[in-house]
Amino acid sequence: MGWQITPDMVGDGMDTQSVPCAEAMRFADRSGLPAGAHDATCMSLGRMDAAYDVDFRITRSRLDPWLASVYPDLRLTSDCSGFTHAADACGSLDLSPPADGGAAAVEVTVEYGERDTALVTSCPSTPELRWTAGLPRFPQHWHQFLQQWHQGPRIPPV
Repeated sequence: MGWQITPDMVGDGMDTQSVPCAEAMRFADRSGLPAGAHDATCMSLGRMDAAYDVDFRITRSRLDPWLASVYPDLRLTSDCSGFTHAADACGSLDLSPPADGGAAAVEVTVEYGERDTALVTSCPSTPELRWTAGLPRFPQHWHQFLQQWHQGPRIPPV
């Protein structure tokens, strides 16, 4: 038996709200955004803060060291067909053990811009949002579902 995600769980924006990025990062046991991050927007998705969407810009030279320090087992790939939106690189990771803040998995997508910039989207989530019984499981397909019900703010690539 798996969880069924229904429209009333994420609503038409009523259950999606802007939050301080420090709150979203604490959910994944991170002390804050990486050094040099800017143009950040953070959203709480679903009920009971079951997932966050963290968007920020960072230079490519700072991105790789940050990812290696916070998610050393995360492997980015260029095959992002099952992820949130078009991205140049993407990866997902089950957090084991889960973060004290509540996150049990994280999805990261990266869109490379001009002038050594990258738009990063990090989406930590709780175990309640994983799907079982042969259905897609978080994180690869969770954002596709959310996009059907909510068109949140996005930072356009540079």
